[in-house]
Amino acid sequence: MISYSDILKYIPNKIQRPILPSLPILEKSEFETKKEFKQRVFESVKKRESKISELQKQYNLSILQRNEYITNLETSYKNYLKNINNQTSKMQQELKGNIGLLSKILFLQNTQGFDAKNFKYNAERKKLYFKIFSKNKNFNQKVVSTLPSNIAKEIKINKGYPFMVFWKIWG
Repeated sequence: MISYSDILKYIPNKIQRPILPSLPILEKSEFETKKEFKQRVFESVKKRESKISELQKQYNLSILQRNEYITNLETSYKNYLKNINNQTSKMQQELKGNIGLLSKILFLQNTQGFDAKNFKYNAERKKLYFKIFSKNKNFNQKVVSTLPSNIAKEIKINKGYPFMVFWKIWG
């Protein structure tokens, strides 16, 4: 299971405030008129304000993108936790529903041993169908288990061992 601390490493660093352009030091030249100097000061202020405005836009965009990323990350993590909780609840319900069968299997395993065969997986329903039987053939039971495809595939490839299902999912 992914913990909250595992998620923290994916949160980007805080966005640093931009460094504002320095104020230019302007002095009137002896060869320019007051009107020309005022115009030069005005152009300089206008240029600086334009740079500040662009830096502010970039800064705001970066913050917006970071916040959106963090929000999406939080939403994904909450959905992940909700799915884990739902899966756990379903598995617990299925386990409770099959407690009688599991008790028989445990008893047979301890006294006679058992095996499983005829594995068939329905990917659309996420159901694994198979038969459990005792080695002395006194017990034979059809079983349906809800499993993700990766676990069902592993069980089928390994020729059964139904308890692998219970230990992998509930153990």
